[in-house]
Amino acid sequence: MLKKENSVKALDPDFGSERQGYEILVAGESQIANSVRVGPDGRIYSAFQSGSDYGIAVLTEAGILDSSFGIDGIVTGSFSKEHERNPASNGQSIVFTEDGKIILIGDIYFPPGVGNPESYPALARFDTAGVLDSEFGMGGHLILNAPFQRYVNSTFPEVSELHNSSTGTFATSINIQSKSNAWWDTRIYLVHPYALESQGAFFAAALLIVLDTDGNMAPEFNAGQPLIVGRERSNTAIFTLYAEENLILLGGLVQPDQGASRGAFFRYNVDGSPHEGYGKQGKDWDEGMWPYSLTRRDDNSFLAAGFRSADHLPVRGACVAINTDDGSKCDDFNGGSTLISDFAQSWNGVATQLDGKLLFVGKYAGAGVDNLVCSRMTAAGMLDPTYVGTGWEVFPQNVFRGGATGVSIQTSKARMLVSGWLFREPGMGEALIAAFKL
Repeated sequence: MLKKENSVKALDPDFGSERQGYEILVAGESQIANSVRVGPDGRIYSAFQSGSDYGIAVLTEAGILDSSFGIDGIVTGSFSKEHERNPASNGQSIVFTEDGKIILIGDIYFPPGVGNPESYPALARFDTAGVLDSEFGMGGHLILNAPFQRYVNSTFPEVSELHNSSTGTFATSINIQSKSNAWWDTRIYLVHPYALESQGAFFAAALLIVLDTDGNMAPEFNAGQPLIVGRERSNTAIFTLYAEENLILLGGLVQPDQGASRGAFFRYNVDGSPHEGYGKQGKDWDEGMWPYSLTRRDDNSFLAAGFRSADHLPVRGACVAINTDDGSKCDDFNGGSTLISDFAQSWNGVATQLDGKLLFVGKYAGAGVDNLVCSRMTAAGMLDPTYVGTGWEVFPQNVFRGGATGVSIQTSKARMLVSGWLFREPGMGEALIAAFKL
């Protein structure tokens, strides 16, 4: 167990409109910044949820909302506001195209009432000023519902709950870099919940979908069709996704029929086939580990971060290093075992610095508080004392609730950027981006 007292703060005083180390994007009920990413133009992008609408925020390098984008740096909208069922829209991830367009990845949720609850992946494409691209989908929006309707079955509560809540749509992408050091995305990888029928019973699974930046199914992946991720007669929930040119990794949870839940990792080739030699048919397991985020650790391994749950023990942040080729645990990381951090309730985001050090963000595990926590560790899984003297810190300490959802590195400013939310009082949330000096 890792445990240290901490009082030092590393918020960057040069970040934000009030130079306080963070920027509030929006405030109100159900406001959460779901991700943060540095764009090819150097600006900072965040996908967020604003009530029942999706949102994109764009900040300058200094962390100030960019008035040249949308209205004062913010664009909010709905993937289908006119529908009679009044669906809710959510923004999860940002993707960039070679010609400068911005793609928001999220999902649309149709609540129960007129029909059964359903959710579908949804995308929106914008120009650099935040104007919807009318040539993309229908008026700038694309809902991937037609290929999936026959998969959706919400008549079973246990499937419906998993389908529509704990595993919403999320995405990652593969990017290339030009000689000018700018980069853009070439393919989009989506994961979306899916209800699978097996021998007369329904089980939760997931769909892995690969698109180009025009929203078309990539023909080289699984013959242009979604790939079902799961195990026969097991409930499978996928929580995280990582992709490179020759590597597709997924992390989640598998609960066999009549069995206990356990962490699961899947590796696929770029054509959608399971990677030969990785675990069992492209799958590997970790008892009790719930992976929420993946990052490349080095050339031969990746790191999974999330939380660990065990009988009679509190839920705590956890991470494990796994060999990319065969799925075995890496002996050079915490002796080949899962590392538990007792100051974190969960690790929701992880990133790797150029020097191999690891950045973690999540929820603090202190008594009576539920705040954002961040940490830096060495490549071997030891707390890094060169980061604020202790290797971890909590922000802030004077709010009702808070937490982190994602992390990115702003290399040009030597900052760790963190997306998340604050509740200063019950029912009143603030989506924010915070910056910590590295």
